[in-house]
Amino acid sequence: EPAIKLKNTYQSDRLLLDAYKTFLTKVSNEVAARGTKADEFLVSLIDTLRNKVKLITIPVTSDEDANLFFESLNARGKELAISDLVKNRLYLEAANDVDRVEQLWEKMEKDLDKRPIPEFIRHYWIAKKREKDSPNVREKNLYRMVSNEIKNNQNEAVALAIDLGVSALDYARISDYSSWPDDNAYGSSFEESLKDLRLFRITQMNPVLLNAIQNFSSAADIAKTFRIVANFAFRYFIIGNQSTGNVEKVAANIAFEIRDKTYTSPSHIADALRGINSDPTFRSDFNLASIEGKRMGRYILSRITNHMAKQATPTGGEQIANPDAREVNLEHVYPESRPASWNGDFSKGINPADYVYRIGNLTLLLAKPNRNAADKSFADKKTIALNASNLKVNDFFRPLSKWGDKEIDQRQDGFAKAALEVWKL
Repeated sequence: EPAIKLKNTYQSDRLLLDAYKTFLTKVSNEVAARGTKADEFLVSLIDTLRNKVKLITIPVTSDEDANLFFESLNARGKELAISDLVKNRLYLEAANDVDRVEQLWEKMEKDLDKRPIPEFIRHYWIAKKREKDSPNVREKNLYRMVSNEIKNNQNEAVALAIDLGVSALDYARISDYSSWPDDNAYGSSFEESLKDLRLFRITQMNPVLLNAIQNFSSAADIAKTFRIVANFAFRYFIIGNQSTGNVEKVAANIAFEIRDKTYTSPSHIADALRGINSDPTFRSDFNLASIEGKRMGRYILSRITNHMAKQATPTGGEQIANPDAREVNLEHVYPESRPASWNGDFSKGINPADYVYRIGNLTLLLAKPNRNAADKSFADKKTIALNASNLKVNDFFRPLSKWGDKEIDQRQDGFAKAALEVWKL
């Protein structure tokens, strides 16, 4: 116990001591639980340790030998993080600058603040090293790429460690609004862009964002790039339901063009992204989209509601400042319970279940009216909640007497037209 608390104990030794303490505790607990029969357990454990556990000592005479052995373990199937391999290769090539590189690496880890280091290094390599139209950078090939870059070159190793450190700070800013400087361009709208990216959980565009941060001199251009990328992520992944792997090469090529100074403004990035997700494609996808996640549903409806309120004249309408579940509730107009009494409003041959999660069937209500509306008929829902709502997204219901597939399609088509403005590139 005292040894574990020593300040000068190496981390590797501390981990071994922690492991020893863990096993000692488990064995002690097992012995206590077995009581008078503990001897049987202890004899079996000792026999196993003596006859089946083997410890091997492999002396190495230099740091290079140690690193080569470390690599050979990985080549033989021992699972090691790619970041461990890269780190040790940097230490090896840094030679007499190894202390400096160690400090740079430790600071990089701290700045990333629990963000996955292998993912950062891969995105860094895509952003800073990958050539246009070259194969995708796979994590399994990343170590070989790094090794080829710095092999037998101390200066390159140190330069790479320095740039990784600088880029780690910028990379962390992609998902941390608090780390951005005080600038009008980085106001509430920019904060919304970062929130959207976190909501979508799409990281494949991070190389583009990293290069925009490091190459665009204008704060306004950087902020606009974030909004374009967030809008693209929504259009392509959330509504288009496309695979993340499909866009990686496109993102890598855009990152290259930024680094190469061919793309010098957000409009260049928008043009490139429209090449794989045009407005007609997005509108067509949106017309047929279904959303089952309530958080995403609230996000979509709140953005459309606010857009419609801004477009309304002369006084606009009520807007949603916070689409949190505590503030607004997502309502399925045709209920999730799919009551048979509603089926008569749907066209012949149409399965009403296919329309439950269509965006045109979703709306937002204040939490209290929603609980009262619940699974009521459409007429009752109108009286209890829909007609009383001041949200522009609910104006569509007022003249209607029934709710079926035709009404849902019509409402969703109106939303799709608004979506072109809300999530424009």
